[in-house]
Amino acid sequence: MKISYNLLKKLIDVDLPASEQLDALTSIGLEVEGSSIYESIPGSLEGIVVGKVLKCVKHQNADRLKVTEVDVGAKNTLQIICGAPNVKTGIKVPVALVGTKLYNEKNESFKILKSKIRGVISEGMICSEKELHLGESHEGIMILDEIHPVGKKCLDVFKIYNDILIEIGLTPNRSDAMSHLGVARELKAWCISNNINYSFKIPKVKEYSIGNTSSFKLKVENFEMCPYYSGALISNIEIKPSPKWIQNYLKTIGITPKNNIVDITNFVMHELGQPLHAFDFSKVEHEIVVKTLPNNTKFTTLDGEERKLSHEDLMICDKSKPLCIAGVYGGIDSGISEKTKKIFLECALFNPICIRKSSKRHALTTDASFRYERGVDPDSVNYALCRAIDLIIDLAGGKLDGDILKIGAYKKNSKKINFRYDKIYSTAGFKIPESKIDIILQSLDIKIISKIKNELKIELPNYRHDVTREIDVIEEILRIYGYDNIPSLSDSKTHYPEKNIKSYESLENIIINQLIGLGFNEVVNNSIISSTSNNFKKEIDKSQLVNILNPIGIEISQMRNSLLYGLLENISFNLKRQEQIIKLFETGSIYLNDKENFIENKSLSLSLTGAFYKKNWIYNNQPDIFFKIKGIVNSLLTKLGFDKCEEIALNKNMFEKALEFRLGGKAIALTGTIDAKMRNNFDIDHQVAYAELDLNKIFEFYANKKFKVSSIPQFPFSKRDYAIMIDNHINFNSIKEKSFKINRKLLYKIDLFDVYKGKELPKNKKSYGISFYFYNKEKTITDSEINIVCDELEKMFINSFGAELR
Repeated sequence: MKISYNLLKKLIDVDLPASEQLDALTSIGLEVEGSSIYESIPGSLEGIVVGKVLKCVKHQNADRLKVTEVDVGAKNTLQIICGAPNVKTGIKVPVALVGTKLYNEKNESFKILKSKIRGVISEGMICSEKELHLGESHEGIMILDEIHPVGKKCLDVFKIYNDILIEIGLTPNRSDAMSHLGVARELKAWCISNNINYSFKIPKVKEYSIGNTSSFKLKVENFEMCPYYSGALISNIEIKPSPKWIQNYLKTIGITPKNNIVDITNFVMHELGQPLHAFDFSKVEHEIVVKTLPNNTKFTTLDGEERKLSHEDLMICDKSKPLCIAGVYGGIDSGISEKTKKIFLECALFNPICIRKSSKRHALTTDASFRYERGVDPDSVNYALCRAIDLIIDLAGGKLDGDILKIGAYKKNSKKINFRYDKIYSTAGFKIPESKIDIILQSLDIKIISKIKNELKIELPNYRHDVTREIDVIEEILRIYGYDNIPSLSDSKTHYPEKNIKSYESLENIIINQLIGLGFNEVVNNSIISSTSNNFKKEIDKSQLVNILNPIGIEISQMRNSLLYGLLENISFNLKRQEQIIKLFETGSIYLNDKENFIENKSLSLSLTGAFYKKNWIYNNQPDIFFKIKGIVNSLLTKLGFDKCEEIALNKNMFEKALEFRLGGKAIALTGTIDAKMRNNFDIDHQVAYAELDLNKIFEFYANKKFKVSSIPQFPFSKRDYAIMIDNHINFNSIKEKSFKINRKLLYKIDLFDVYKGKELPKNKKSYGISFYFYNKEKTITDSEINIVCDELEKMFINSFGAELR
């Protein structure tokens, strides 16, 4: 944001050099990214003096050149070659001395040198208006009044405006500082806190009556988009250039002056932060209506470009046509021209979201939209309108017709919160005297309503949209107090935020850290995907899909119902770039529509593919990676303390084989290998293992789980592997459950490491490879103890499941 130092000084005059004021702004969060000198005349006529032509004769070697002798008030006269037709003896002229820098139309400098022109020495340059940027005339040299003494500096003859252009890098939340008044308020607070002398002056405005007595009416059809709309009819307007002081302020901050009316609206917006717009009243039919128009309505803006409107664009219209895209850009048919005699001056509050959407939709970023998008001060709307009316009456000869018109009302929702003195200490680690805190609060226009012991009841100013909580107020106090003033003390306190080990963030971090340790890489995909991808999950009805109301294209038209599609796209992308081993995971939300109630579930998905094993005489083909992904999910659930999950085999759409993990009867995870048809949709010819964890359900169990801390095992465990042939209908969970009943004291873990079905086995039979882990927490377990349990296991396999040991 660009600030004129001279205009800022009109609002707040600080008893410090400009450089120290700029440092102060940076110290309180309004970072000054740069500053530069602005000159209304480049070079400020430095090196240009008043000269008198004593002699003027024709150049002996050039028909159009003349050799002059010029008195510039020095000991010796100067010989200057000049080609201007109006140069003659006896006139006074501006002379650029040798060494002077002049500037061309592109503001590029060049130095005047002593030189030879057609064999004759020239010791300077007699200048025209255009060469000095004092006017547009370039047909001859500039002739000065006789009253100016020879040798006088031209910078003392002409009024040159100098200013400092300050460029402030504002964060988007600081809409209150997007004006000279906003910056002045900040500087005032700093001065108060640091006991610096200052004077703060807000321009006084005339109070105009507000009513709706005029025959000209205002209508607002959507108060949600425009809660408050006001304006004034001003007649007897004379369109002419603005006075120099307004032009200078505008030029300093990079705005080209146009005419007095447009310049006044721009000036007030940059002075106070409230956008305004002026309509030529002769082009307005009967009334102003604030409304939306049908899709594809054509509208030509001030830049001459025809645009197609959306039904979401808020428009300022008259009885029959649109006049302006509200808060963004005016229309070409209602703009101010030299013929304008009467105007309607608009000042309003618009919904920031509405303005932002229209601005982005039409690629129109204007000074007005920039402010409306971030929120303007609702309390300054009427003041800004009165300020503009005063200036128009004063500078354009205007006359207010009737009262100020308004429709709607801004509901003052004064933000009142409780604030504790000791909260600053616990947050910042050092104490600020309470009296100092009170001074800073008041300097920031934060009212102290009541004070009881350590606690204050405070009211926040409406222009600070970003300050809503106690912690925000603490930040305000600290930045005005000065981060450089924070002491380095041995007893200073560091504040650590409270950490709940059973928070959702803690759960997510445990899983993510585990996956990173296993070599996985995190990806972040768009949560908006194509309807084609979103329809792969056949068990989800189309009515459950969440559609985007105004999609930019079909590729981003629905909210995803699974993280699978994004991971498959990632895998396809990496495989095409010859990545051999791909291990990815993503955390994010998936979305469903349940009878118009939108459901957002947190999910974590992981996938792996590629050549995990090098081909050799043992591995001619890659082994099935189903058990690899299953083992990873098991390790995640075990890490969370869920080592007793039920595992259920499923026939699942999009999967060759799938397994569901259940806890307390609820499905908390799904793992499996993606079928070839699904992989082909993403141009993947490798086997892909995939798992999906329902973080919402897992967190329910995790938050209610009681954790026990135990010592590191003192004794070694032992393992026995069994291969058993059983009927196809028997699942692993039933074997696992039965096995634990035999001896839960010594048998502490059971894992399925292989499932085999093939021609070597009888029909309707399968083979399970199962590992049994034994451990005695009181002593080293012996083979005899293990053998007793294994005998019982073998009997159970045969008697309970009709199994055959292999």
